[in-house]
Amino acid sequence: MNMKQVLTFSLILIAGLIYGQAKFLSDAGIAISVGDFQEAEKAILKAQDAISQKQIANEEVDSKDLRKFWKQKSHIYIRLATNQKDSILKLTQLETSKQAGLTYFDVDKTKYFEEEVKDDLKALNTEYYNIGVEHFNAKKFDKALTMFENVTTINKVLGLNDYRALQNVAYAALYSENCSKAIPVFTLLIDSKYNGQHNLQSYKKELIRCYSKEGKKEIALEKLKEFNTGDSIDVEMLKEELVLLIELKRTKEAIVKMDQIVPLAKEDALTLENIGKLYDQAGEKEKSLLSYKSALAIDATRPDSYYGIGKIMCDEFNNINKEINALEKSNEGMRTLHGTKNQDEITSNNKLIDEKQKMAEQKAQESASYIEKALEYAPNDQQVLDLLLQIYQNLGQSEKATAIKSRMTK
Repeated sequence: MNMKQVLTFSLILIAGLIYGQAKFLSDAGIAISVGDFQEAEKAILKAQDAISQKQIANEEVDSKDLRKFWKQKSHIYIRLATNQKDSILKLTQLETSKQAGLTYFDVDKTKYFEEEVKDDLKALNTEYYNIGVEHFNAKKFDKALTMFENVTTINKVLGLNDYRALQNVAYAALYSENCSKAIPVFTLLIDSKYNGQHNLQSYKKELIRCYSKEGKKEIALEKLKEFNTGDSIDVEMLKEELVLLIELKRTKEAIVKMDQIVPLAKEDALTLENIGKLYDQAGEKEKSLLSYKSALAIDATRPDSYYGIGKIMCDEFNNINKEINALEKSNEGMRTLHGTKNQDEITSNNKLIDEKQKMAEQKAQESASYIEKALEYAPNDQQVLDLLLQIYQNLGQSEKATAIKSRMTK
């Protein structure tokens, strides 16, 4: 084939592509007009191939054809998806329609088909929203999040400030443990003051919890102080602040905060439990025990309260053992230095040792009973298992200790 023949063949091929591209778009338009979207899909895919071949040949595609192509493609696939029974195929068709609609706005700066494409995007939003709600109600929060994010993406193109859609994204992200996505959206909802004071307080609380879950407890605490001031004092936020101060071991600040909360906590087991932890940190063991027991009197299923009491009693057991060891060393020293000269004092010490051994065993038994209750309500808590193993070993209860060791290795 000579150069003239090659040139002639190339011109024929390009002409065929141009003609084919226009023809396929026309065919798609005719099929759309009579509601035959299966035929419309076949035509639009042929148009897509023709456009792709032209682009590969480094030939410019007519901008009018290109804008018509993306408009038609978006419309065809939303219509196919609307009546699609296969859920996987439906999502594929929705995604195809979405990408085509978004691409139209990138391609056509004249916005010739703007209103028609926007109508299709609005229909897409309805589909995504409905699927998102179905997933959310089925507690498939990660899938719901994807659907609601599609809605917000489309809303940006449509120029809509749809705070309901943002709220959906925020809670789907929260419940799917995706706090990195929830935080900026809750922040936006708070800044917009969307949906009244009641919801605003909910957004603030969830934002704070998200920061805590992300390990950003200092930021969470600063947000609490920012939100919970002046006339907008919220008791639940005060309690959240107390919890964070305890976790950050900012004991002095926590004690000040506790003074605000205690009058409000008479029927609140969680807050009484947290007060018990705070007193424990401050070394106020008797007050700590009282708070833990008060919490259990309201709610007898709280493992942290049982653990707190058991840990204090175990510490008392250890302290008594230290006293016993000191008395035994004292006796040994007197025997070594003075023989039987200090026998009366040695005898007195031995009586004291016997009393303290009985006290120590009693404390260990009491501690075991509380830690066993903690394990009942928190069966996989490593901290609880570790302490219970230690107590059983102290009591010489080898079978129980072996059972705990076996449980820890599973």
